Amino acid sequence: MDDVEHALVAAFVQRPGRALFVQELVASLGPAVMTDGQFERALAGLEHAGAIIVRPHFCGDPHLDGADLRVAALVRNAVADEDAQANAIAQIEAAWQRWIGDYLANHRCT
Repeated sequence: MDDVEHALVAAFVQRPGRALFVQELVASLGPAVMTDGQFERALAGLEHAGAIIVRPHFCGDPHLDGADLRVAALVRNAVADEDAQANAIAQIEAAWQRWIGDYLANHRCT
């Protein structure tokens, strides 16, 4: 695991049980990880290793055209008999539902 991958995992550890938008992860790591696709490689590496799950989302609002709406969660067993992947997916969906609900409740397209 390289430094960026460690930093990504640390961002999740600092917010236990929460899924994060990919843009939140970018912001937490700072501009240094944006060079030469380093962040995307680290994200893909962690996903390939099964350490995180990343799910894309879509909103038809033209104000969000081109927005990165991917949400990621750390895959880990909090309880021995828990399905870690199902738990991560549930965290992602909960984060997305909260965000889209708030967005739609407060945003008016004109």
